[in-house]
This record gives sequence, C-alpha cells and structure tokens, in this order.
Amino acid sequence: MWPINLAQRRRLKSLLNTSLEAHSLSGEMRNLNEARRKEVLRPVLLAAKAANQIVVKRCCTRSRIAGVRPDMTLALAKALVPEAHVGLFDGTQDFNALKKLASKLLFFSPLVAIDTELWLAKRQSTLNEASPLSYGLLLDLTGTEKLHKMRLHSAQEDPSEELLEEIALKFSAASIEARLAVAPTIGAAWALSRFSRQKITSLSGSLSKSELSDALEHLPVQALRIPDEISLALAKIGITAIGQLLKLSKKSLGLRFGIQLVRRIDQALGSVSENAYYLKPQKKVIHRQEFDTPITKQEQLQSVTLKALQNVLGKLAERDEKPLTIYIRFDGFGVERQVIEREISLLSATREIKQLQSIISPIIEKVRFREGARSVTLLAPQTQMTRDKQVPFIQNGPGSSEEFSELEEKRNELLNNLTVRLGKKRLKKAVFNNSYLPERSFSYVPIDQSDKNGASVPLVFLKNQAPYLLETPEPIQAIAMLPDKPPSWIKWRDEKLFVVRGFGPSRISDEWWRSTLPRQDDARDYFRIQDQNGRWLWVFRNGTMQWFVHGLWI
Repeated sequence: MWPINLAQRRRLKSLLNTSLEAHSLSGEMRNLNEARRKEVLRPVLLAAKAANQIVVKRCCTRSRIAGVRPDMTLALAKALVPEAHVGLFDGTQDFNALKKLASKLLFFSPLVAIDTELWLAKRQSTLNEASPLSYGLLLDLTGTEKLHKMRLHSAQEDPSEELLEEIALKFSAASIEARLAVAPTIGAAWALSRFSRQKITSLSGSLSKSELSDALEHLPVQALRIPDEISLALAKIGITAIGQLLKLSKKSLGLRFGIQLVRRIDQALGSVSENAYYLKPQKKVIHRQEFDTPITKQEQLQSVTLKALQNVLGKLAERDEKPLTIYIRFDGFGVERQVIEREISLLSATREIKQLQSIISPIIEKVRFREGARSVTLLAPQTQMTRDKQVPFIQNGPGSSEEFSELEEKRNELLNNLTVRLGKKRLKKAVFNNSYLPERSFSYVPIDQSDKNGASVPLVFLKNQAPYLLETPEPIQAIAMLPDKPPSWIKWRDEKLFVVRGFGPSRISDEWWRSTLPRQDDARDYFRIQDQNGRWLWVFRNGTMQWFVHGLWI
C-alpha cells in the first residue's frame, strides 16, 4: 500500500494530500503497457524474511479482500490466494520508485515532500520495517491556485476538486490506485487520505478548527499518526475514534499517554505548525557549444568535446556529484542538419577526466559529418552523490587504504570501458547462492545487479571444495573396499586410474526446501583422491551407489 499526500498550509488555503495504494511491485508493474493494463492481473504478494520465517510485507487490493494482511505468514497467505504472484519486498527499491514518482509530481507544485516517517526510516536504514501507511507524498500547493485555475480553465474560486480529478486520472493512466485528500493541514490531509471511506476527499481551506474537528471525528485514532502502543492503550479504555479523544482534556491525555499524542492532535487541527522534507529539484547539468564555422577535423572536435566534458564535471563537482550517464549530441551543418547522438552508461560514477577521456575519445573518432559539425551538446542526465572517504592512517604503506583505493579505481576504469564497449548485459559476475551443492552454490548475474540474497558459504566448505568444477559431474566406474572409504581405483574417460591416497567422506544433501520429501538418493558422499600421476580429483557417490567426478585440483 502506497499512500501519497498532497497538502497545503492552513494560512494559505488548502493542502492537497494524496494517498497512493500501489501494489508495490518494485517497478515491474508500475509501467504497464496498454495491452497489460487490459489483462486481469494476478493477486500480488511481496514477502520478506522476519524472525526465521517468511511473512507478507505488502499485498494488493485483491489479496486484502481475500483476507491477506501484512505480517501474515506467506504459507497462510498462499492458502488464501493460491494463484498469487509472490515477489521479494525491497524497501529501498520502493523508496526510490516513490522518489521518482515525486519528481514527476513537480508539475503540480514546486514543493513535493516524502512522508516524514518514511524519510527518517531511510536515514536510519530501516525501510523494510517502515509502515505501509508511511509510503506517501506531500504536495504543497500554496500560491498555485491561480496558475491551476488558468490551466484548467476553471470558473471556481478554488480549483482543488478539479485538480484532484486530474491527478487521479494521471495515476489511473499509470496503473496506480490512488487515494487523494485535500485539507487545511498536513495532519488532516494525511488522516483523510488513508482512513476516509472515499477515495477522493476535499475540505475547504477556510474551515474553522471546530469544523475540521467534525470532519475528523469519525476516523480511527490511528489516523493521528501515533505509535501502535498508544492506540492499543487507548483501545483498552474504549477510545477508538478521534471524536472521543477531542472530548477529553489535553492535559489529562498528555499525563497518561504522553506529549506525542497531544502534539499529533494539535498538528491535525492546525494549532501547531509542521515541517516536511521537501525534495530539491535539481537543474540538469548541460553544456552546449555552437560554432560559427563548421568543424571538420577530428582533433578540433575532440578538443571541443573534452572542454565541454570538463565544464560539466566542474559544475557537478560544485554539487558534490559524479556522472553516471553522459549524453553527447553533435549537430551538423547543411540543409539536412544531420544529428548524431550517443549515450554513455557507466557502471560506476566517476569524475576522473582521464578515465572518461579514454571512454569518449573512441566514440568521437567515429563521428563523421558531410559538411562539418555545427554544435556539441553534453549532458549528465544521471548523477550520483559523492561520498567522503576517510583519510588513510597508513600513507603509501603495503596494504594501505590508499593502495586499495588505487586498485579500486583501476578496476572501475576497466569495468566502465568494458561496459561502454560491450554493454552491461554482456558483463557477468559470480554470486553465492544459498546452497551447499557445488553446481547450485553460485550463479552468474549481470554485473550491475546487486546481490540481494547476501548468501555466503562457510570457509571450511570452500577449502574442501575443488577449485575447478566440471560443468556437469561425469559418471565413472569405481571399486571401494568399504562403503565409508575412498575407492581403490576408478575408470574415467576410458582410462583406468589407481588411487594412491584419499580422504573423506564429506556428505552433502539436497536442500530440504527444494524437495517436498527428503530422499536418501539425493545425498552425496564426496572424497578427495589422488591417482598414480599425482593428480587430485574430487569424486562423489550418490544414494544409488553410482560414482561421479565433479572437480579437480589444478
């Protein structure tokens, strides 16, 4: 559930607060095409591991109707909706998607904020524990009434309702189920957008405090953004609605339940002001150079492009940013006005001019115009914040942090060059998987993909495993004097080999979570043996007493 809040201050009329109920699909269902929108979507569950069990963190509307709730075990949720699609919940990915959506809402207001509780969870690295109700956006429309009135050609004095309908249509076109609310205060807009029975709620900005209290009295106390322990304590004495709270004195409430409850009431009614974490719209860093006479020589084009790159990097340095994507456009002279565009996607952001020059120079060499170049435009559409590094304690010593940083820079330079020349999809890296079976213990993923599993294999296991594994275990013939002893000889690839010495066995069984019932045939007994030629082999015997060679020490 994704709430989005759009709001204004009481002193300058209304706040627009929207609550977005998206299915939190981590990007894959947020940009559905027209054909996909017409399909009947399966219920969606997003799960994560908590307290040694897998629980549901987010669920769609259809799943909630079927009885699924957050923090329910995945097994019980699957019993309620067997056809549901199960995905991995990633709070960081959802936060980034929400932030991207916030940048698009700058069309309606120059002040767009992420929900305060969610922003604090981002700072504290606790996004996976954040409440679904915290996933919201806040738009301050103060002073934009005339602008929206002219744009919507509205005859009303306050165009908030028409604006709400336009925003709802834009969300609907993007396959986002949204709940919108406009109210005089941030707290009231937050409460109505999440707990009102209507998907779109509009309150006048000129409401008095008593009228605003009447509008909120039917909502539950959770709409005041109070912790669960306070709402449970209130429920024990029979207080479940805001209207019941407002009949009690603030002094008694503060003494019994704490000052936070009183502050939330005052914020909802406008007695206390409230701040928000507004996004700062960043201007794109761009440099354009036009020429009076056409440039025909490659050396001149190289020089001008590199000067434009230095200019862009200088502007990014002032903002403590590094380019992650560089866009270059060359415009040609003549009637045809030939245009050549190149986009360079880096694997790791950098401001190293020599590194970027080695990447861009081969691209410029391939630029050809019939009548010469008329202009060069260089843009950094995607950037990354610069992280401060601690000064190394040991300067230039063996194994020092400075030496490590130099190696890391060389590695990033190599990967950036390979990414630009070959493409990110062609670069792979090996990652660990949660499996002790050698062929399943690792896999190759795109190099820019993060290792979400965080799987690790004990060092003892890696030390005993052969460094070179065959793609598939090869069957062999073998004779062993005793079941728990290594074989005395084997026949592999039509060659009879005598075993000089051997160690083992080490048993590895199939993962219990992959099989419905454990089978003895899945168990493997691994041995490390040495043949008469001095070569070490890694062999195993399965439950059916068949022998295989799986790896070598070379």
